[in-house]
Amino acid sequence: MKPSWRNVVGLSTLVALTSLTVSCGTHKEISWSSEVLSPDGVWTATASTYGISGPGNNYLGTAVYLKRSSAHDSGYEVLDYQEDGSTWARGRAPLALSWPDGHTLRITFKRLPKLDLQVCKYGDVSISVDTAP
Repeated sequence: MKPSWRNVVGLSTLVALTSLTVSCGTHKEISWSSEVLSPDGVWTATASTYGISGPGNNYLGTAVYLKRSSAHDSGYEVLDYQEDGSTWARGRAPLALSWPDGHTLRITFKRLPKLDLQVCKYGDVSISVDTAP
């Protein structure tokens, strides 16, 4: 018994649509990152600017994560905001990370963006956000 042409066309269409859907997923690309270790070596702060693109999707944002240095995951997100293209048009990093002491993470901007997420304390770490003079 031969398969009907409708079954062949239907199966071919299903395979084509599945392949197209899988290949058109969103893509996250990191364009800048910085990592600093606390003076006591217990904490690691990581900042990165990332772009997400895909069908009907275009986003550029920056996030800061804090984790114990011994952890193997990305950590806990403590700051996040959407980038505007003007920061990168001038070719400068969006922020600087520093540890004035073992329990304070300082996030310094040249110009403070509109923050979507700002955590003030995580574990025994205080997180301060300020602008450079």
